Amino acid sequence: MSEGAPAADVIRVLKSRGVLVALTDASTQTYTIEKGDFLECHVLKGEVVAKLLHYFKRKLGIPIHLFWNPDQLDDQT
Repeated sequence: MSEGAPAADVIRVLKSRGVLVALTDASTQTYTIEKGDFLECHVLKGEVVAKLLHYFKRKLGIPIHLFWNPDQLDDQT
């Protein structure tokens, strides 16, 4: 398993867990990420590093394994 996860998978997982993900700057692939009181901008391109994935886990309550296994979203209720 690599250190990070593909940006497209990270965005898919965030959206599936009720997080608003909006492209803010296409040239840098900067996204606004919002859920409840959480509102931040992050660059999500290429492979998103594990440190940021763990941060999203803590701040947004998303099970960490989903970032590496987004196909398991179908199994989540």
